[in-house]
Amino acid sequence: MNKYWLDLRLLSNKIHQYYFTFALVVGVIAGFLLFSLYSGFNFFSVGHWLTVVIITILMSFVARRAYFLGLIFAAGVILAGHQISVFNLNFHQIDKFIGRTVKLRGVITEDADISEKQISLRMQTSEIGDVAISSKIYVTLSAREVVPRRSDEIILRGKLSEGFGIFAGTVYRANMINFNKKPDFVRDVRDSFADKIREYIDGPAVDLGLGYLLGQKNALPSDLDAALRAVALTHIVVASGYNLTVLVRFSRKLFANISKRLSVIFSASLVIFFVLLVGFSPSMVRAGIVALLSLLLWYFGRKIQPLFLLVFVAAVTLLINPGNIYDLGWQLSFASFFGVMIVSPLLKAYFFGDQEELSSLKQILLETISAQLATLPIILHVFGGFSLISILANLAVLPFVPAAMALTFAVGIFAYIWPFLAGILATLASLVLEYSVMAINFFAGISVIRFEQEISFAVAVILYLGLIVACIYVQRTTKVNLSDSNLVA
Repeated sequence: MNKYWLDLRLLSNKIHQYYFTFALVVGVIAGFLLFSLYSGFNFFSVGHWLTVVIITILMSFVARRAYFLGLIFAAGVILAGHQISVFNLNFHQIDKFIGRTVKLRGVITEDADISEKQISLRMQTSEIGDVAISSKIYVTLSAREVVPRRSDEIILRGKLSEGFGIFAGTVYRANMINFNKKPDFVRDVRDSFADKIREYIDGPAVDLGLGYLLGQKNALPSDLDAALRAVALTHIVVASGYNLTVLVRFSRKLFANISKRLSVIFSASLVIFFVLLVGFSPSMVRAGIVALLSLLLWYFGRKIQPLFLLVFVAAVTLLINPGNIYDLGWQLSFASFFGVMIVSPLLKAYFFGDQEELSSLKQILLETISAQLATLPIILHVFGGFSLISILANLAVLPFVPAAMALTFAVGIFAYIWPFLAGILATLASLVLEYSVMAINFFAGISVIRFEQEISFAVAVILYLGLIVACIYVQRTTKVNLSDSNLVA
């Protein structure tokens, strides 16, 4: 009886607000995972549920009693339910147009993907037919000389079909009626900078360099793009966490000895500008939030708790855009994020003990294997196999990416102020980039070494549960502290 009474008293104790924040974001993740299984779910769409959530959160953070943890977890679940209910209602508002040929007006939200045969666009509609509707639509056009750019307004006609992922609908082989060029300062600065670099570096090398630096994969030659896909290296030309990590670590080292505050201000400005530069893709938004939070914690001397950071950023990005839960890019981004932040340090502790620093090659190998393990269930479920040669390809190419990015960037800067030096740097950049192109093509040529195995959604979930159990076992065995203030993205 006394023990039971003691347990009840413990539940009434005040606890740190960190635990309430953690319970809230875990509830949000749980809610999205649960309610996303039913595409027509809209039970929590009424605004009264949002009022209930806000009141519960305020009560929990003011009282800070342990027995409120369950309530704030439930509030997180309901909050996710509200967001995904509203998303589903908006997502299905175009259903009456599915199967019909309609006129669409909207704004292009990301850079076009250009191939020899077609142009792929992602647009946010403002009108479908004569009805004001805001929806994400995936569009393909036949190849043409003049290509609409990000932020341009476009008017087209085509047959509206069912969507996929975050897209409420698709229009294949649309007829473009007109497009209006719209100003986008950051886009124009980026394109002007890229054009300057192209004056000094030629061929596939410059396309790869701009992919590294600016995430501009739309200009990649089709054969190089196919080679990157074959060896699972597309992440290096899709601006994401890896690109930001290279940039932020460089800027931190550059200014850290001068002023820690200056280092944070410059690095944070770089992150924000880079995100604006390449656009708000799910992986880019995730990487930007992680980088900014990591810089903030580093400035105040706080250790990063990887698990909290993982679920917090996942919850924030889902609340901003509930459609991310259906987006393959978002799923792979967070799976690889889990691999690098959780699985990699655990493997390091298990195989290398208390050894603090690994060589660059070992570190890349460890992080590559960890990311592959964490994304494997999704890849097997969606693609039905993966390339066994991808780890070797990553080891051959990734160590040279920072140098390639730095040299490509320097070429662009000095092209404006000192063309002679830009020419010298371009020679060095070309050597590094041409090696990368050669290595990518070489490994793509032997990418026939594939493991073919398609798995169901249920099996993928079981594999992830097994991975989580394995992580818990390794952590308890090694007693490793996963906090790492040096991890940026």
